[in-house]
Amino acid sequence: MRHLRNQDGFIKAVLLLAVLGVAGYAGLQFGMPYFRYAGFKHDVEDSLRMELGNPEKIRTQVLAAAGDHNIPIEDKDIIVTATEKTVRVRAAWSVEVDLWGLYQKTFDFTLDVEQ
Repeated sequence: MRHLRNQDGFIKAVLLLAVLGVAGYAGLQFGMPYFRYAGFKHDVEDSLRMELGNPEKIRTQVLAAAGDHNIPIEDKDIIVTATEKTVRVRAAWSVEVDLWGLYQKTFDFTLDVEQ
């Protein structure tokens, strides 16, 4: 009788660990696009603080930051608008998250930073 209780407890523990593992993996897959967006936005804000007035240099730095954060964005997707006192960077992109081919979700991100 004691042996059966231990097996039952072991099976429950394994199932619990499996459920927690799947939930953790799904949370990581769905959280990474937001984490990348936050890092990218921070880098763009830093670039704008350092470079005011040169739209092409800002565009190059934004594109480099996108590459560093694995953001699927191209040069034509980045809009840099410079006035006398401010510089504004706008961009938009989509990321699709796929969980083992069973569930797909597309996240749309928009960046709009002005310094």
